[in-house]
Amino acid sequence: MRRFETVCALLLILFSTSLLCACSSDDDKTVERKEPDRYYVRYEAENGSQISYDKTTTREVTLKNVYDEEKLNLSSGEWSATYGPFRYGVKVYLKIKTVGKYNSNARICVSKNQEPFVIKAEQRESTNIELEYTINF
Repeated sequence: MRRFETVCALLLILFSTSLLCACSSDDDKTVERKEPDRYYVRYEAENGSQISYDKTTTREVTLKNVYDEEKLNLSSGEWSATYGPFRYGVKVYLKIKTVGKYNSNARICVSKNQEPFVIKAEQRESTNIELEYTINF
């Protein structure tokens, strides 16, 4: 009878040990880090309607974001430039003062990661344009 109790005790210990070894631990999980979203901003400007016939059109363009400010002098026609990457929450600005025979149209477009650009701010038919957008999607 004593031998039967010893065998039962050993089987119970062996069974309990195998159950404990089979349990998973949270330490074994691999933490997968998600890359932060990357946003790119495309600024665009183009001629609007003609307002006079006496001189060529020039544009004073100011681009501004959390990192820097850039000023450009452009002639008439279409213009675009893409900047980035930016992070979520960054505020971007586009300011255009048009002097000459055309109004201007302008827009700020934003792309998240590899997605297509989406228009986020737009102003049309103006000689003074001030656009701003905070990246929030």
